Amino acid sequence: MKTIIHCFALLFFFNSVLSSQDTAIVKYLPLKIGNVWVYNWIAYAQSSGQVRISVTGSTQVNGHIYYNLVQEGSPCSCAQPTYSPFLNQLDNPVRIDSSTGNIFWKSTTNCGWHFGESLFDSLKMETDTTVSTNCFLVSHYDSDPIVLFGNNYPSTYVGMNIMTYGTFRRYVKGFGLATSHQNGSYSTSCTYSLAGCVLNGVVYGDTTITVVHPISSEIPSKYSLSQNYPNPFNPVTKMKFDIPPSNGARGMARLIIYDILGREIAVLINEQLSPGTYEVEWDGTNFPSGIYFYKLITKDYSETKKMVLIK
Repeated sequence: MKTIIHCFALLFFFNSVLSSQDTAIVKYLPLKIGNVWVYNWIAYAQSSGQVRISVTGSTQVNGHIYYNLVQEGSPCSCAQPTYSPFLNQLDNPVRIDSSTGNIFWKSTTNCGWHFGESLFDSLKMETDTTVSTNCFLVSHYDSDPIVLFGNNYPSTYVGMNIMTYGTFRRYVKGFGLATSHQNGSYSTSCTYSLAGCVLNGVVYGDTTITVVHPISSEIPSKYSLSQNYPNPFNPVTKMKFDIPPSNGARGMARLIIYDILGREIAVLINEQLSPGTYEVEWDGTNFPSGIYFYKLITKDYSETKKMVLIK
């Protein structure tokens, strides 16, 4: 009888251990068509911006399903044009292996794995361990819970160290990539933070994003800020402005919205822009009717215009 009791006790113990283990590693990167993440970024070079990452499709290769990621907005301007929270892998379909927790990107080079895909991150490693490939080292630093959108969630912090440079990412269970940091020289360091997301149709945080669009291939000869249109508006309006060459390269530009009391209520643009004509949209849904001002600020130019929101 004691033997039977001991067996049941051992069975209960092992079942408890197994049930406490999180085998659903794919929840740390919920790749599904239609899911969206919005990130704010800030560079050590004192520029900032926003990007939206969307899962737009999938493809099956060698029995594996890879998901296509598309970026909208202005990526971190201090590094390569394709730099995003997912680094350069944004240009390549991505998959996560549910058994190993390894995240792969479809590749035409062989970085220590079978030809056709390369290791990006490994989420099931023990703390303070490293996985080596022919291209880089992937290390696991901690599994500390973090607060996201007002609640505590399990997370895992991983990264790639290459001498004094590195890239580090924190994945949160149920949400995916929450932070991403590229640590390099002063001009190439950038941090992304999750502002909001839409996962399986559920909205978390702030998913609005200001997207600045170049609307002409001609290079303007001087700065200008046009009157918004429509004006008055309800609730969306657009603003057009010109950025001429600045020292033959890119120049910092800020476009700020103020209320009637002169209080800053929104920063639509705070980044380096190449010379050109741009258009940006502002949504006043969350603001009351009234008079507002928008101001374009650069090193060599500043202009303010008035607009009216009527609801």
